[in-house]
Formats: sequence, structure tokens, C-alpha cells
Amino acid sequence: MNAPNLRVGDISKLYFPEITTTDIVKYACASGDFNPLHFDHLYATSRGMDGVVAHGMLSMGLCASGIAKTFGHELWLKKLDARFTAPVYAGMSVEIEYEVLEAMPKNEWLVSVRAHAQGKSVIVGSATLASFSN
Repeated sequence: MNAPNLRVGDISKLYFPEITTTDIVKYACASGDFNPLHFDHLYATSRGMDGVVAHGMLSMGLCASGIAKTFGHELWLKKLDARFTAPVYAGMSVEIEYEVLEAMPKNEWLVSVRAHAQGKSVIVGSATLASFSN
């Protein structure tokens, strides 16, 4: 999909293979968030989690990076609103679905963003995309 061809109702899906503990630790290094939930399996499970938890912003970052992969480089991400509905654990794969909801003034589009890991909803939200030609 690209900007001139976007239509309300268009749906696109993007698949990210397994999120590894290494991915999560690399994100911890980049973000400075070294909460043991993100790298220590025993600690995470002792706190009621099913395992090492990916940072919410890592999951949200997948949603954002997927926009460029899905919609091309003719659009930029103007706004991304998201709500985390469940944790993403190391070893899970993530599928993100984008649906064009509305064509707005000034060559902008409202897009729904829904992410699932192992079939379970992990993020729901929306994005506003804008054309560079505004």
C-alpha cells in the first residue's frame, strides 16, 4: 500500500517472528529500562508473569516500524495511540493488523492498529499517517 492508493477499508497484516530474550535485553540497553521482569525468568515468574516480558514500548515500536513497511515511505507517522491489553513474552511472535478507517483533510489517514501475539490481543490503538506532500 502507498499513499495514492489508500482506500478506507484497506487491511494489511505484518508478521514479526519470535521476540527473543536477546531482543528484549537489547531493547533494555537502548532504553535504560533494566527491570528484571525483562531479563530474569525466575524473577518474572515469581511476580506472576508467564516468563520474561518484552517492554511495552518494544511492542509499540514494532507497530510503528510496521507502518513504514506497510504503507511505504511516502507517509510519516504523525500520531500513534495505543493501549496494552496483554504482555508479550519472550518466544512469542507478533502479528499486526492495520486497517484504514478514514481519509482526513490535508492528505492524512486514520488507521486502526491491532497487535496479537500467539492469537491473543496485546495492543489496540490507532495511528494518524500524513503525506509528506502536505
